[in-house]
Amino acid sequence: MNYLAHAWLARDSDDAILGQLLGDFVHGSSALLDWPLPVRVEIERHRRIDRYTDNHPAMVAARMRFGGLRRYAGIALDVYFDHRLAREWSRWNGPDAPLAAFSGSGTAGAHP
Repeated sequence: MNYLAHAWLARDSDDAILGQLLGDFVHGSSALLDWPLPVRVEIERHRRIDRYTDNHPAMVAARMRFGGLRRYAGIALDVYFDHRLAREWSRWNGPDAPLAAFSGSGTAGAHP
């Protein structure tokens, strides 16, 4: 669910971003063979990133705070962290690289 963070981590190329975004949707090893190598590499990287963050002690503790709603904790935390990244975009990218430019939602070509 943390699409912005995964896209940001893979900002080197369109194939990398695609692979990062597909990481939650391509399941199993055999499904990887359907994708070109650059996309496949990023799908696998997405999986490693998720494994690392899901098992990090701070994330385990954060999920525990959801009590009986722990089933939804991962989704809620992913959305929260994407929100924080969006709100603090210039902190991580500088003032010359706005979120609108990265996401393609700048004024050029935007829908009214």
